[in-house]
Amino acid sequence: MKNTRHKIRIAFYSVLVGVTLTGIKIAVGLLSGSLGILSEALHSLLDLVAALITFISVRISEKPPDEQHPYGHGKIENLSALAEALLLLARSEDDQFSPIGASRLGAGHYFVSSFAT
Repeated sequence: MKNTRHKIRIAFYSVLVGVTLTGIKIAVGLLSGSLGILSEALHSLLDLVAALITFISVRISEKPPDEQHPYGHGKIENLSALAEALLLLARSEDDQFSPIGASRLGAGHYFVSSFAT
């Protein structure tokens, strides 16, 4: 029980930090007009979504077994990890094939310059 409370508290703090960081980056990006900072705010927003998925899954996984789930709800954490992995994959694919983050090499091929951003 104590371990579950600890996991919930850590997941909550992660969401709280994500909200704060995303809000600050959006505010600074809008005030300064910096597309780089706004881009980072979008990245932080995706991190916030991942933190929310974790928080919700940890809350659900603490539920005791019931008639529909006789072994408990612990597997939700595995499903949430899969959802977060797919979220990160979708984000990385966006970076890979975005015309803004790539340089045209010719013949339809792109060289990815993700490290420059």
